[in-house]
Amino acid sequence: LPSPSPSPSLLSIDLAAMSCGECGSEAAKLQCSRCKFVRYCSAEHQRAHWGRAHKTDCPHLAGAREKGWVCVTTQEGTGETPPHGSTVSAHYTGYLVNGTVFDSSRKKDRPFQFGLGRGQVIKGWDACVAQMKVGQAVKLYLSPEYAYGKAAVGGVIPANSALIFDMELLGFEK
Repeated sequence: LPSPSPSPSLLSIDLAAMSCGECGSEAAKLQCSRCKFVRYCSAEHQRAHWGRAHKTDCPHLAGAREKGWVCVTTQEGTGETPPHGSTVSAHYTGYLVNGTVFDSSRKKDRPFQFGLGRGQVIKGWDACVAQMKVGQAVKLYLSPEYAYGKAAVGGVIPANSALIFDMELLGFEK
């Protein structure tokens, strides 16, 4: 995943460009009042998405809005924490806030490797992985500033998108 261009504002989100979190409709005029990242085309879709998925993610997305990123451990690790500059190996699955998968190393059956702290990945990955232990799995919630900022990516990730990742640190080399 390439590094984003610097973005001047943590909360510069183009809400008009966001689609419904439930159906993908471009007519999304309602907004989640807590996280403010997810939009809906109707109150019915907002209720359905809340009960199916958003109830779990919303508090963490709200935290990412305030802090830039939130990392929630889903499996404890037992190994070491990788030092700055090491080459890390990780599995990930990336999601838009509506649950759409946009990329996955697991589906490719190939772990992703990158230099930790070298600016080779998005800012939120460097920040979170630097605190992980080998074997640890997390759910990572990123504000646009810690993801791709104002850049749209690959025709799949809209500009100014908050993102969610399931990540697992497999190992590292110093």
